[in-house]
Amino acid sequence: MNNHQNAIFHQITNFLKTPLALLGVDLKNFQFNKICHFANHPYLCKGLKVNVQMKKLFSKLESWLQDIALEIKLKNLKQAIKNHIKRYYRSYHIPFYIIALLLVYSIYLFIPDFYCWMLKILDLDKKIKPSDIGAGFIAIIGLILFFRRLREQAKQTENQKQQIKLQIDQRIDERFNSGVSLLGSSETSARTGAIYALYELAKEEGKYRKQIAQILCSHIRSKTNEDKYKNEHKKRPSNEIQTTIDLLFREDGLYAQDFAKEEGFPKVNLSFAYLVGANFTKAQCQGAIFRQAQCQGVNFYRTQCQRANFTEARCQGAIFRQAQCQGAIFRQAQCQGANFRGAQCQKAFFLETQCQGADFLVAQCQEAFFLETQCQGVNFYRTQCQRADFSNAAFQGAYAEHASNDVSTPFKQRVGKQTELETMLLEGEIAQNTIKTIEDNKPYMDDDLYKNMQAIIDENKGKDIKYGVPGGCITGVLEDNEETQAIIAEIKKFSRIANN
Repeated sequence: MNNHQNAIFHQITNFLKTPLALLGVDLKNFQFNKICHFANHPYLCKGLKVNVQMKKLFSKLESWLQDIALEIKLKNLKQAIKNHIKRYYRSYHIPFYIIALLLVYSIYLFIPDFYCWMLKILDLDKKIKPSDIGAGFIAIIGLILFFRRLREQAKQTENQKQQIKLQIDQRIDERFNSGVSLLGSSETSARTGAIYALYELAKEEGKYRKQIAQILCSHIRSKTNEDKYKNEHKKRPSNEIQTTIDLLFREDGLYAQDFAKEEGFPKVNLSFAYLVGANFTKAQCQGAIFRQAQCQGVNFYRTQCQRANFTEARCQGAIFRQAQCQGAIFRQAQCQGANFRGAQCQKAFFLETQCQGADFLVAQCQEAFFLETQCQGVNFYRTQCQRADFSNAAFQGAYAEHASNDVSTPFKQRVGKQTELETMLLEGEIAQNTIKTIEDNKPYMDDDLYKNMQAIIDENKGKDIKYGVPGGCITGVLEDNEETQAIIAEIKKFSRIANN
């Protein structure tokens, strides 16, 4: 055995001598050189190299064994090993290195004789070299260390991601809290800026999206119910309120986004709000609650109002022209002079509603409920009312003819005239343009409502058209009295607001 080989085993012996001596292990009588001497196995001498990773492994193990030896002086062996395994396990993974070292030592201790025996049986002496086996073990250990390093890097990357996410969440919280605080400012410009800030935050991040929608609706309700606001904005909403309406409901508003259609997103709640003269043109108000809201002169042109609730709302002179009001509720609402021209009012609910002078020209009212509704002087020109219920509805002076857009003039002219409904459609197949409108607005309807519309279409296929006065209603002359004149004045007032 040459000097280089003796030096290697001399280093291993010295490496283990000190800690094992303290542990009571004697290497003098241990037949290490005899068993693993290279002179006995010359084929192991070829290509032997000392791996850098193995040196580091031995260094860490030596440090660990020396620490154990020092601690034995103070405590027993079992407690010392237990303490150090617990202390170093996470940082150095000492048990793994012990197992690896014992495995390598066992290979050097037992493999040579076993290897020679295998070579004789398999006759592979010329094909496989012992140095290849050693290199393979070293490569395996290197791969293990490499993958452990990758795992540590992955942990560090994950920690960095968590830190970044935490910083982003903190920034979102700051933006939300700042916007909410500014909504309570006495300065209109500050409040308007806060509304824009919250709107942008809701579009970008989902964390406070639902809360922001509810907060902005609440801001409309609370701000418009202030006495000062009502006195200063009798015809038009303030810029602050109209801006809030635009950012919530109109084009690119929060309720026009896809996330607003998800289950659990809060419905619009503008109950008791003062909205006189507001602009909701082409707004997204599906299922919105306008209960007891003041909506005089509000423009709902082409608005999506499916299943909206206008119970006891004041909608005098409001414009619902070509609006989608399928399943909407107008129970006990004040709709004098309201414009429903071309509106889709299938299965709408007008129980005890005040509709004097309203215009339903070419409206689609299939299966609508007009129970005990005040329809004096209402225009039902070519209104499609298949299976609609007009029980006890007051139709004095109601008519069915093409008229101007100014609903106040026709109503005034109907005073003293009889019910004339020659072109009010009561039965017959649904027009194709109506079917197309229903299909175009399918994305804005829930499944039940859409199925109801399809049922109405199917039930009326192939039926002959029938015009006339609906059964169950009260007909007669529209009398000229104080109530009629008050209605005329009110319609005129709010119609001007809506048309300006």
